[in-house]
Amino acid sequence: MELAEKLMWDNYHLEEDPSKKVKILESLIGIQPYVSGYYDSTRYVLEEAVKADEDLHRNKRPYVGIDVEARRKKEFEEEAEERRFKMIKERQAAAEVVYNNDLQGLQITA
Repeated sequence: MELAEKLMWDNYHLEEDPSKKVKILESLIGIQPYVSGYYDSTRYVLEEAVKADEDLHRNKRPYVGIDVEARRKKEFEEEAEERRFKMIKERQAAAEVVYNNDLQGLQITA
């Protein structure tokens, strides 16, 4: 559209016949609504793009990553520690039962 308008103006300035100049001006007037609409649409699209870009940068949240492998390793270690603790407690309880039984056995024979 801009190229057509530019060429029309170039032809207008090169034309020597006044009647042809009038026809070129009439053609230029005829395309003005289209050119104006083109400029308005372009301005609107650019303004919206700028707004969207500003919104994107304003609402940008920092990336938060999760190291799944490290997290799973930590969970595995915690589970293993819980099993070891439970096993130690069970062994202590069993040793206590044996000890108490031994004490009872000694008391009966003594």
